[in-house]
Amino acid sequence: MRLVTTFFEALSNLENGLDNGNKNMQLHISDTYNLLGNTQGYFLTSDFEEVYNFFKQKDGDYLKRVEMLASLIYLDSKEQNSKVILGRSINLMNHYLENTKEFSFELQEKFKQMKLEFEKFEH
Repeated sequence: MRLVTTFFEALSNLENGLDNGNKNMQLHISDTYNLLGNTQGYFLTSDFEEVYNFFKQKDGDYLKRVEMLASLIYLDSKEQNSKVILGRSINLMNHYLENTKEFSFELQEKFKQMKLEFEKFEH
């Protein structure tokens, strides 16, 4: 539970930094990936099944970590202005939403927004 709280506090700080044009955002984003137990490069390039298995080896709910990673990658896609990274975030969030027993209007809306942004992407 402490990891979840710490992670979402860091994510909120990243969102505020992104909105304010923080020049060190990529460094802060990279550091936040480490809270999930591996590097930015690992999470952005590894096969989805490998990431799921990585999270399943950790204590706690692996799906919560998938949701957390999807949210972080979503911010990373905005910072890097990358359709590929946004697509990865959408895939992770879709996995979470299809497999969780919880329902969240907030996450459903976020997922819709992610897909709309993906459709509008020019790159």
